[in-house]
Amino acid sequence: MSITEETPEITGSGRSKALSWISPKKNFDSGEGMIAWIFHRLSGVILTFYLFMHLTFLSFLAFNEEIYENLITTTTEPFFLLFDIALVGVIIYHGLNGFRVVLGDLSNKFISLKSQKIQWYIVMVLTIIGVVIAAYFIFTIEIYVHTE
Repeated sequence: MSITEETPEITGSGRSKALSWISPKKNFDSGEGMIAWIFHRLSGVILTFYLFMHLTFLSFLAFNEEIYENLITTTTEPFFLLFDIALVGVIIYHGLNGFRVVLGDLSNKFISLKSQKIQWYIVMVLTIIGVVIAAYFIFTIEIYVHTE
C-alpha cells in the first residue's frame, strides 16, 4: 500500500476541523444535551475571565494598598454581592456538570441517554440549592454586609 491509500481523504476546510471541538452539533441534536454543553462551555469561559480579573485585582495590592482597600469596599456593596452569588452558581454548575460528563465518559456502557438527562436535571437542582445557600450566607454574614 502506498501512503495515499493508507491515509483517509480529509474533507472540509482545515478551519472547520480545527473548530470542530466547539460545535455542539457533532454530539447533540437538541434538548438537554445541547443546553448542558453550551452552559458548560460558557461557565468555563466565565471562570477563566474571572480568574484573570481576580489576579488583576490582587495585583493592585502590590502597587497601592489604598486602591486595593477602595476596591474591596466597592465590591462588598449589595450590587456586587449579586456577582458573587452568580460566581458561586457558575462554579457549582461547572464542577458538578464536569463530574457528570466524566461519569458518562467512564461508564458509557452503563449510563443511558435518559439517565444522563436525569443527571443533568440533578446537577441543575443542586446548583440552584447551592446558589440559594450561598446567597443566604453572603447576605447574612457580617463581613459581607456593607456598613458606612
